[in-house]
Amino acid sequence: EWHRSLIVCPASLVYNWQKEISRFAPQIKTTLVTGLATERQRIVRHTKEGEVRITSCDLLKRDVELYRDMVFAIQVIDEAQYIKNPGTQAAKGVKQITAGFKLALTGTPIENRLSELWSIFDYLMPGFLFTYSRFRKQFELPIAKAYSHAFCSYNEERK
Repeated sequence: EWHRSLIVCPASLVYNWQKEISRFAPQIKTTLVTGLATERQRIVRHTKEGEVRITSCDLLKRDVELYRDMVFAIQVIDEAQYIKNPGTQAAKGVKQITAGFKLALTGTPIENRLSELWSIFDYLMPGFLFTYSRFRKQFELPIAKAYSHAFCSYNEERK
């Protein structure tokens, strides 16, 4: 039995996801949620159970209300670094989707700060790394301080 799934990815990868699913799992029907707002609304409302919806991060943040009452078996976010800042509309949008299983794909979970990792975990398993303020106090600041101290010590030794 197939259940409803949602893939959220950069716009440049929407068609690639559809192509790869049809190549490796041709029995799975995919539906692209693209086009004008009225067209996307029609697509979302009329997609059948068992189909995989594929949309972009940008369109999801505009269309999040269309998904509010839906429950997905699986939600995948590709290029999860797009949600590394928890205050962005993209991060808020994907986190509003209800899904039994969530998957985040990224090659760069941390580019600059540990808060980026917290945001991805907040999508995957809300509360696992506590609230951001607690995570920052308990982990991010002590790690950053230790790294800064170690870096300064290393530079002093090299002089």
